[in-house]
Amino acid sequence: MSRVPSQGTGFSLYLNGGRNPVPHRVPEIEKPRGITCGFVAGGFYCDTVGAEEPTAPCGAGHFCTLGTDTATPDGSSNLGTGGLCPTGFYCPVGTAVPLPCAAGTYNFVTGQATCAQCPAGYHCGQNTTDPTSDPCPPGHFCPPGQLNVFLFSRVTGRCGW
Repeated sequence: MSRVPSQGTGFSLYLNGGRNPVPHRVPEIEKPRGITCGFVAGGFYCDTVGAEEPTAPCGAGHFCTLGTDTATPDGSSNLGTGGLCPTGFYCPVGTAVPLPCAAGTYNFVTGQATCAQCPAGYHCGQNTTDPTSDPCPPGHFCPPGQLNVFLFSRVTGRCGW
């Protein structure tokens, strides 16, 4: 297998129990050899007829499931199965199938490589497309990026479960 260098750094959302984002390096993506372009592996595309291996990973904000002929498929003018990443999902470089936005994040725009943090005063479930659809209920506290609602205690003046 040959290696295709990753592009910059990635941002892994909420790997530490849903509280804070954890930055990390995006690993190198291995480009498979011996796969003909007629059967391009998921996450890759092939723009050359008769090539012996895929051209490169699918572009950020797009997904390439099978036999895609471009790094930026739109789902209508490309060959194979692939397209623009839908709302409520994200597609980093090399995505075969769109990934759901985790609870505490949202995405209301198509073609995104990451999900955004839920704003303060709201809580977001998985695949949220409208971050303002679930406001924090009265007497509760919802910090940014929160998937849970904290109860505000008037007795202690603190937030808790």
